[in-house]
Parts: sequence; C-alpha cells; structure tokens
Amino acid sequence: MIDFQQVLQGYQNKGHILKQHLSKKPESGVYLMMNPEGKEYVLRICDKRIEAYEAITGHLCPNLPRVYKACEAGGLFVVEEEYI
Repeated sequence: MIDFQQVLQGYQNKGHILKQHLSKKPESGVYLMMNPEGKEYVLRICDKRIEAYEAITGHLCPNLPRVYKACEAGGLFVVEEEYI
C-alpha cells in the first residue's frame, strides 16, 4: 500500500483540514478536506496519472463534480475536486 501521508501533510501544513477518509485502496486515497477559507472539497491521491481529470480541470461538465486542480506531487497524482 502506498503511503499518502506525505501529500496529506503538505496540505495540512498549508492550513487545509482533513475532515474524513472517504475511501482508501492500495492504489488511491479519497479524502474530504476543508481549505483555509472553510470550503469543503475532495482530495484524491492516486499512484498513477489519470488523464480524464486533467482534461476536465477548470471546465464545467454536466453531472460531474468540478475539478479544480490535477497535478503530480511527491510522485503521486493529486486531484482537487468539488464536494457534492
């Protein structure tokens, strides 16, 4: 299992709060987070790049949560998306 703590710690060091673990699998972790402004969002950390998230980043797509950010961090793929 991959240790996602380094990425989570980076977010927490910037004032983000981990509210809940939504899902944790060997290849990915999904977390409910709150940013410093008090807005909740979903943080996904994956062991591989997912191009679909990159393609819809910043776009409004009907019936899909908005993806705010998709990037690599600490050798992992990280996605910040709207919490619905």
